[in-house]
Amino acid sequence: MIRDFIEEQTEFDIILIDCPPNLYRCSWTAMVAVDWVIIPVPPEDFGTQGLRAVHQAIQNARVLNPSLRRLGHLVTRFDGRLVVHRSNQHRARPDDSWSAEIAWHPHHHLRHVM
Repeated sequence: MIRDFIEEQTEFDIILIDCPPNLYRCSWTAMVAVDWVIIPVPPEDFGTQGLRAVHQAIQNARVLNPSLRRLGHLVTRFDGRLVVHRSNQHRARPDDSWSAEIAWHPHHHLRHVM
C-alpha cells in the first residue's frame, strides 16, 4: 500500500520516510516499500550495538522487497570533543567494521549553548 502511494508521486525525485529508532511495524513497512535505507547511527557504543539487528532486518525485508538496499550510515549527534565519538566515527568508514558502503559524516558538529 505504501509502495503504491510512493509510485504514484511523480512530482518528486526523492521521498524520505523518517521512521522511529526501532524495528517494529512502522520501520518494517517502510523497508518493504522503499528502494534504499539510510541508517542513522549516533557515534556511541550504545548506538552502534544495534547495527547487526538493523542489517539483519534489512536482509529479512528483502524477502518481500528484493530491490531494498542499504545506502549507508549517517553519523548523527557528533561531538568532536569526545574521544568515543571520534573513535566510533572512524569505525564508520567504508573499509571498516560498520559498513561496506557509504558512511556520511556530519558537517555540523554538536554545539552547546550556555
